[in-house]
Amino acid sequence: LYRDQYAYDYKARTICSPNCTHSCDTTIFVRDGVAIRAEQSYNTQLADVDVSWNPRGCLKGFTMIRRFYG
Repeated sequence: LYRDQYAYDYKARTICSPNCTHSCDTTIFVRDGVAIRAEQSYNTQLADVDVSWNPRGCLKGFTMIRRFYG
C-alpha cells in the first residue's frame, strides 16, 4: 500500500502562480486524471534569474492542489 502511494501515470511541467508575483516552474504528477503531487522543477541552467532563486516554489503553491480538489 505504501509503495503505491506516490505512483503516478505521467508528470507534466506547469507554472505555479497562486496570486503572487512569481511564476515558479513546477512539476505535477497525475494519476487517474487527478494531480496528486507537485514539486519544484530543478532547472537552474534554464532560468533567467539568479541561481540563488532556484529551485523556486513555496508552500502556498504546493497546497493549491488540495484547495483545488477540496
